Amino acid sequence: MNYYKQVDGLIKECGHKLSLIYGKGYDYTNLSRMKLLYLTFPIWGSLNPKLTWTHYRYILQQKLFKFLDFGITSFYFI
Repeated sequence: MNYYKQVDGLIKECGHKLSLIYGKGYDYTNLSRMKLLYLTFPIWGSLNPKLTWTHYRYILQQKLFKFLDFGITSFYFI
């Protein structure tokens, strides 16, 4: 089996179990977005604490991080 299919299956399984316990905030879609956030911003110190999860979800969905060479802090004030 392909590695990526295994990871995707694991995220789906964890998402199902976590959503049963904690609600839909931990479903497959949100876990995939959390993984994308981690892969996009591997240095957690570069994230702006003033931004919420909703802000980062929007940035990831719109792929705005490609235009943020000057940093997330500047994006907050646009």
